[in-house]
Amino acid sequence: MTKKTNLDELFYELIESAEKSISKTLSEYSKIYILNLLKKLTYSNELLNNEILKEKAIAEIFMEAFHQNIFEKIRLLKLAGDFSLLLSGLYPDSIKNKLVSIDYYIKMGKSSYKELANTYGQYRSKLELMQLYLELKREFYKLVEILTEIADNINFINKDDLLYIKQNWEKTNIKKYKEILDKNKIIPI
Repeated sequence: MTKKTNLDELFYELIESAEKSISKTLSEYSKIYILNLLKKLTYSNELLNNEILKEKAIAEIFMEAFHQNIFEKIRLLKLAGDFSLLLSGLYPDSIKNKLVSIDYYIKMGKSSYKELANTYGQYRSKLELMQLYLELKREFYKLVEILTEIADNINFINKDDLLYIKQNWEKTNIKKYKEILDKNKIIPI
């Protein structure tokens, strides 16, 4: 078996395990998209180290996209959506000291994918891409839950910061945060 196949299988198993853990199933479109996003992260840190993201807030990137040519618009909306998905699901601890919270990234990610679907919907030859981004928008919360499960499995969530865990649970109702609180005998009011 090749390394690529092993990586595909590893991520597919992580996604399916997370689906079982939260008792939810992603569409095949979303499952393949998230698998490829995880693979892309494995091979390159380009998305997380993007210069635009260092200089501008997600909302600025989102709004700027509407004043660009079609190709740049798609690139910026995809960047905003993918980055929001990864931060809110896989790297929630990186949001901890930001001025905005996890729900901001969830809203921005959903909005970015919705606008990508609308953009692709204008072209008959791109209807499959429209369908993909509609699915990603519809399933964004499930995608965040799946990535949160994966983040927990690979120890990306700081379980010692119970106040932050509680805040994330209150803003998202993601099952994993509630489980961490329950294990620590914390009952949010």
